Amino acid sequence: MIELYLLILAGLVVYCIVVFNRLIGARNSCTNARAGIDVNLTRRHQLIPNLVAVVRGYAAHEQETLTAVTRARSQAISVLGSSQSARAEAGLAEALALLNVRLEAYPELKAQRPFINLMKNLTEAEEQISASRRAFNAHVMQMNNLVQQFPTLIIASLFGFKVQEPFSAGAGAQHAPIVNLPG
Repeated sequence: MIELYLLILAGLVVYCIVVFNRLIGARNSCTNARAGIDVNLTRRHQLIPNLVAVVRGYAAHEQETLTAVTRARSQAISVLGSSQSARAEAGLAEALALLNVRLEAYPELKAQRPFINLMKNLTEAEEQISASRRAFNAHVMQMNNLVQQFPTLIIASLFGFKVQEPFSAGAGAQHAPIVNLPG
């Protein structure tokens, strides 16, 4: 009879270890995926000063718009990797969209090779950010399923695993910056 209890206890211990390791793996996947978003956001942040510099020469009287983009970029960089990142990135997306609207008045700028290259790079960065966000949210869903579903929720609560927040951009970020390339 004692052997049966020991066998059941050993089975429970092994089960706990397996579930704990799955939870650790899921949490690490979330962390890694979040880092992927940050890498792509940093790339976009690095492109913006170049874009502002190229535009500044053509649209000197658009200083207010350029300042808004620069300010939004600085805010986004300052909170990169934190829970406020999504809100800051939404503000940056709004500023970039406003810049694009202003640039419609400068067809000669839109024909310049440096501008075209920057806009192509910005478009690629936006696509990579979107892909990184989708990957992060998939990992978060997997983690949250483990934390919330029975019986793994017992182990998760015993070891302090919490539900993760998916990356959700603010209301302004629902509209990605519009990039119109000539041709």
